[in-house]
Formats: sequence, C-alpha cells, structure tokens
Amino acid sequence: MRGIVFALVLGLLISGCTLLGGPEQCGSERAYMCGSDGNTYTNACYARQANVSVAYEGMCAQQNTTNTQCVDSDNGKNALEAGYITKGETRQNDSCASTTAVFEYYCTDNEIQSERVSCPEGTECSGGMCASPVCMDSDGGQAADVLGTTARGTERYTDDCSDANTVKEYYCSESGIANILLACGSGRACVDGACAAVACTDSDGGMNILERGTLREGGGVYVDYCSGTSSVKEYYCSGGTMVQTVANCGEEFYCSDGRCLEYTCRDTDSGRDEDEYGTVSKGSDEWEDDCYDSDTVKEYYCDGNTISDTRINCGSSEMCSGGECIRETCTDTDGGNVRGIFGTTTAGASSSPDACADLYTLKEYFCSGSSVAEATVNCFSAYHEYCYSNVCSPVHCEDSDGGEDEHTYGTVRVYTDNGYSRLETDSCSGSYAVKERFCNREGEGSFTTIECASGEVCSSGRCIEDTCADSDGGRNYIVPGTTTKGTTTRTDSCDPMDSYDLYEYYCSGNEIQYEIRYCPDECVENASGVGYCNPL
Repeated sequence: MRGIVFALVLGLLISGCTLLGGPEQCGSERAYMCGSDGNTYTNACYARQANVSVAYEGMCAQQNTTNTQCVDSDNGKNALEAGYITKGETRQNDSCASTTAVFEYYCTDNEIQSERVSCPEGTECSGGMCASPVCMDSDGGQAADVLGTTARGTERYTDDCSDANTVKEYYCSESGIANILLACGSGRACVDGACAAVACTDSDGGMNILERGTLREGGGVYVDYCSGTSSVKEYYCSGGTMVQTVANCGEEFYCSDGRCLEYTCRDTDSGRDEDEYGTVSKGSDEWEDDCYDSDTVKEYYCDGNTISDTRINCGSSEMCSGGECIRETCTDTDGGNVRGIFGTTTAGASSSPDACADLYTLKEYFCSGSSVAEATVNCFSAYHEYCYSNVCSPVHCEDSDGGEDEHTYGTVRVYTDNGYSRLETDSCSGSYAVKERFCNREGEGSFTTIECASGEVCSSGRCIEDTCADSDGGRNYIVPGTTTKGTTTRTDSCDPMDSYDLYEYYCSGNEIQYEIRYCPDECVENASGVGYCNPL
C-alpha cells in the first residue's frame, strides 16, 4: 500500500501539482490568462498563486505604460529565485521551460524581456526557479523490514538484498540519496529487499558429516559438498540461522558426494588363498602377497574391514614364487642340452638362460628332473665353433692373399653363421719384416712374422724392393715429382723462405739426393703441394 501511495505522489510532482501542506508548483505551459487585477499570467496556476481570479483567457488588453517603471522582483536574470516583472498593470512570472531550464523575465531599458536559462548542474526547475530536487523515501528512512524506494529528481533506488542476511537500504540524507548495509539479525533473512523472519531447515538433521544434507533458509538452498578427498563442506542450522564449516572426515574415511564414507577393505584374491597372488587395499593403504621364504607365502587378507596377514606353507612339490605357491616343474625352451639353440631353463622361481662364458665356451642350462642343471660346452676345441649370441656357431676363415704371402697385402676375415665377424690385416713389423695374417689349419685366424729378403723393405703390410725411383725422371725442374726408396718418400717442394728456389729430389746411385734450383719465373706448387719451376 505504501508503494502505491509513493507512486501517486511522484506522479503529482511530475504533473506540476501541489503537495498537501506546500506551495503549488506551477508548470511551464504557456496558456496566458488575464487576471482580475488587470495583469497577464503565464497560466491559471500562477494566477491562483497570486490569489487573483481569472478575468478572461488571453493576455490583458494593452495599457499605456509609457511612463510606468519596469520592476524585477529577483533583480535580473536570477534563475535561482522565482521572480516576477511588473510594469504598470502588466505582470510576468518566471516559469519552468523544462525540468532543466527557466523562462526568466527581466528588465532591459525599462522594457520587459525574457530568456530561457539552463539550470546549474545538480538543480532542477521547480516553481519557476532552479533548486535542488526534493528527496522522498517511501519507507520513511532506514527501515530494514520494509521494502522502500527513494527518489530525488531523476534518481530512483529501491532497497535490495546485499546477501542472504543483509539489506542494502536507501534513504534521504542532507547531501541527497545515500545507502547503508543493515544486518537482518538472528532468525531473519533478506527476502526481496527487506528483512523477514525465516525458518532454517537441514535435511540431515544438523552437523552430520556422514549424510549429504540440504539446508534451506529464506530463499537460499545450500547443499553439503566435498572439499577435497578427505573433507566435507557442511551446512547446518544453529539458533535458527545457517552455519557452515569444513569438517575433516578422519583417517579411516573419505569424502564422496557430499558425505564422509568409511574406506572398505578389498582383497583381489578373495581371502587367504596361497595359490593365487593378490593385493589388499583400504583407502591409501595397500599390501601385496609375497614370499616369506622359498616355501612360505606371506598372505594378506581382509579380516572384517581390517587388513591382516598370515604365513602359509606351500605343499609338497610346491614352492613360493611371486607371492603364490606354484608346483615345482622344470622347463627348457631349447629342449635340453642343445649348444646351437638359445634356451632358458626355468624351475619354480629360478630362471637360467644359456650364456657365453667367452668366445670358445658356452654355459648350457637344461632340466634334470624338476631341477636346473648346467654344462660347460667347449665350442671351438670340440666342434670348431665360436660361442656368439649365447650359442655355439660354426666358424669360417678367409684370407684374401691366399696364405703366407709376404709380398702381397692381405686381409683375413673370421666369421660365424650367426653374425660374428672379425677382420685381421697384414702389417709391417718394423722396416724389414711383415706380420703376415693367414688361416691356420683349425680354420681360425693366425699370424706369423716374415723377414723381408735382402734388398727389400716392408711397406703397407708387404715386402717391396728397396730401390730408388723418381716419378719425374730425374732432375726435371718444370715437372712436379716424387722420389721413393723403400719406406722413404720425398717430394719436390718450393723453399718457404724464397719463392724462387726449388728443392728438386732425384735418384743418384740408388740413393735419394736433392739440389736447390733457382726458378727464373718463380717456384709454384700443384694441387697436391708438389713444387716445380713455372715454365717461361
């Protein structure tokens, strides 16, 4: 009802009508009236304000005002005061042109003038003058229990809820419209902009972390939820008001779907079963069956909702392997004592793969009854084989120079059928002997040292004649040359200190000699760095 009254009051103010107990506020409409006092008024409202009855509509008949003084009650263009002009029998009242401007009457050269004057910022036109607008609050002030609307000029604010328990209350202050936050207090809540008594209800009966509850208070609905994996956000009523807290579920519990649940013990092998490996878990606590020793299982199981363990002995002809009892049997993937096939022999938890002890010997594992047995196989001496990739494989030998030939550089390749390969090359053993590689009668690579004959030297793994040779035919200064004897090699070269001198090497009496030759047109070198005289 108070809201309806407030709306009517605002409507009357906007239409220019007078509030009860206050002066009539005339509008800006120009509907001139001639008053019974002979003066012209802007409209009938201004005539009523002057307590003058209307003689007739329209301006009063013009009178002789030649010698009459023009008088302005507000002393000029003063928009902040509602004034009027008189000259003789003529009267003009200041009026509102709009809510933000005044029709201001004033005197100039003893004549009546008018002008539209804008109101200063923060003021509005009312009753023919610019003034601060009137502030009105429909709930009469700071009334948190009543929904109110506060208006001042074009400003208009309605109380609302800041949160479930607080009202944002608007009211009139000396400086204009202000607001304040008002708490509703215990047992009350903010509903549609006003505090009201409300009931607090909780579906899980209060502080109950073992059940997911829904709390209702006023217009609010609050549902318990998990805050992490081990805590719950719990809403409950206390003294008719909602209270909220984060509660820890405890060591044996976890949070799921807004409530705390006790961890459940789970066993993958369904109890005390020594013949099956299993794991037991409860929350983050987890254990797995394992072997206490070769004949005993340490078995974990659920005792009610608690993790327990016990030791269980495996039966005869059984052993513990991987946390369970298994029958003692022996298997060999290569079928037995077979040197040419790789195999792994397994008995219970023991697993033994065939392996090379060295290039000539294989350790072969095989089954002997239900146990693993071992044999040492001499691959080379017994079978002319090498042990490679954990099996014995036939060995082969090839010599590129056909045997013990000290005058030919050769390479010996020793290899097996399953990928082993080794290269051995002839080489010099000093300047006058060859380390000669060859295949021995066992088919394996071997070597012997052979002395070069008189007049020979060893070069690049072979014996060669020890004679002097010159590639440019002697002292040939304009041809780059190389002179060799046995393992000694000399190349013609330019003197690094004098670009016109050539060191020319040549053979003399089966020995290497040289002379320094002056080049008339400079000494130069070819792409291989061999020097010669540049021909003229």
